[in-house]
Amino acid sequence: ELYCYNNRLTTLDVSNTLKNYSAYVLRCGDQKDASGNPVTLYLTLAEEQKALWNNGASTNPYNTHVNLQP
Repeated sequence: ELYCYNNRLTTLDVSNTLKNYSAYVLRCGDQKDASGNPVTLYLTLAEEQKALWNNGASTNPYNTHVNLQP
């Protein structure tokens, strides 16, 4: 599990972490800049992690403003 919701991150690479590819929990949306304005978080996942992201985690309200990197 990784909870980094509502911080000031712009990039996050978890491709070498969250090894339980079928049941990880990732809440990383709602990032802000120093002025409190929303920013996009660019997320990097391992290929094995992308199925869970695409099948539900991406629509979790805690993952707003997250852009999955190819």
